[in-house]
Amino acid sequence: MRNGKLKITIAALMAAITAWGGLMLGGQTLTVNKVPFSAVPSGASLWVAHTDEETDKTKNTSEAPDSVETKDTQDTPDSDETNDTPEEESGKLPSSYKTETTPIREQGSYNTCWAFSGLGALEATLSRDGRGDFDFSEQHLSWWSTKAYNSDGIGWLSPGLSYGGYSMISAGYLASWQGPKTEVDIPYRVSNNTSVPDNMEGEYTPFGVTGIVYVPNDIESVKAAVYKYGGVATSFQNGSGYGENKANYYQNDDVALFSGHAITIIGWDDSYSKTNFKKSAQPPYDGAWLAKNSWGTEKGDDGYIWISYYDRYILDSDIWGSNLAFDAVRTMNFYDKLYQNEIYGATYLTMVKQGDYTLPKATFANVFNFESEYPYLQEVVFETQAEGADYTVWYIPLDGEKPTGDESRWTRLSSGRVDHSGYIKADVDFPVELGGAAAIGVTIDASKAPLRRAQLGVDEWMINSDKEYIFMPKPKKNESFVIHDGRVYDLLDIYASNEDNIGGTLVIKAIAASDVIGDADDDGLVRTDDALAVLRETIGFGQLTQLQTDNCDVNFDGVITTDDALMILRRSIGLLPEF
Repeated sequence: MRNGKLKITIAALMAAITAWGGLMLGGQTLTVNKVPFSAVPSGASLWVAHTDEETDKTKNTSEAPDSVETKDTQDTPDSDETNDTPEEESGKLPSSYKTETTPIREQGSYNTCWAFSGLGALEATLSRDGRGDFDFSEQHLSWWSTKAYNSDGIGWLSPGLSYGGYSMISAGYLASWQGPKTEVDIPYRVSNNTSVPDNMEGEYTPFGVTGIVYVPNDIESVKAAVYKYGGVATSFQNGSGYGENKANYYQNDDVALFSGHAITIIGWDDSYSKTNFKKSAQPPYDGAWLAKNSWGTEKGDDGYIWISYYDRYILDSDIWGSNLAFDAVRTMNFYDKLYQNEIYGATYLTMVKQGDYTLPKATFANVFNFESEYPYLQEVVFETQAEGADYTVWYIPLDGEKPTGDESRWTRLSSGRVDHSGYIKADVDFPVELGGAAAIGVTIDASKAPLRRAQLGVDEWMINSDKEYIFMPKPKKNESFVIHDGRVYDLLDIYASNEDNIGGTLVIKAIAASDVIGDADDDGLVRTDDALAVLRETIGFGQLTQLQTDNCDVNFDGVITTDDALMILRRSIGLLPEF
């Protein structure tokens, strides 16, 4: 460890670290600062500006777009710079593609495009994977983010459906299994949508999102994400660049930012001619994204819109927040329980500093009170933007109310590489039986990553320039911790060191099961040993109990056959996402 004082900082990737306060804990100074995670809400003309420590350390809302006139291309280069011609852009992917997904919807006069965009991407993922065409409830997601629904002052606090939203709202909502709800249960009201639906609580959630990709804004990455996941939720400038009937859109770098509109990219065409766009401002090359819009079928190209690859503001995550795609979605069942200390997802990142040096390695941990009725830990989900870093997931016993800092007592559950920014799903490789309080820790080792910064998501509060809270978490002591060099720090103590008495909670979640379909040896995991046990049972050499036999009938046909053994084998090696 380098000489100097240890600092814990809260910061967005694109922001500089500013001034510090301090709190002495065990001879080390721990501090926090506040810089927002994303910027402009889609669906409204408001934007969130980044302020520094010398002003007021807030997340400001203003009408003027002065601070977002140009892109920060350090991490995600502008597509004009990285791809000069359509021939270079096409790569190994087809020159045109379209995900066949759910029908066009209508948002009416409300600024709820961000909800249609996020849920549209999830619907596209399920369509792409052949799991069915679903119509999810934008009504539930939109009202879930409002002050009217969150009347206790906890959660997202939008004044209503006319104020727009952020992509991180959709991400947190879905990753916390607060939705999706279905349109049948909670239908969208195109007009007179002025009150919270009576049935916001209790309606069935058919799917649980466990993996989200923050898609970079270069052309090849977006194409690859659409091709693999079905759709990408993103935004563009809602200005004067529309063609006839709003069927296409292009704006160049000379147009100032005004307001945003969220859509779902579900395809592309490298040959879409630049001459199709508005004559007064045409892009330099052919090629456009095909986006699913939410303005009904009478506008655009039967409800779709073509947006030039070279549009100034499309996919700009520095302005709109992360572009979302969903890479892990599980069908909900009564076997599963999601443990989490927050239900809103990440609004910031935590990073660890020692002096002026950002540490590349740190462990972040959440304490959960595990129930014995769900003894089998299946997956751990965490949010990070430490792309290229190595991660290790741990089961950590407690010393009193805190995780132990003695690593010899930790049990490794999983390890891997952070291959994308977003919500990472880590499958548990080693069985551990749950029951009682314990911590789930995630070590981020970014020593060999491009940015060399250990970081993890946190749901910290946000305010606007009028000093009004737009998001308020509900963190508690003894829930979230940072562990470094054997020392354990409560995250809220770190916040308090910077005179922040609200703070936030780390985004680490654990999924446990009461029973595990396909588990023949009762260790809580589905592995090749289970497939072999079922195969032995089918040829008369097995010793499975009746309960184990029932549990391994994974195709639910009432008998154990080699088909069940094959399905279990495919699941154990990752070729079958779920039974």
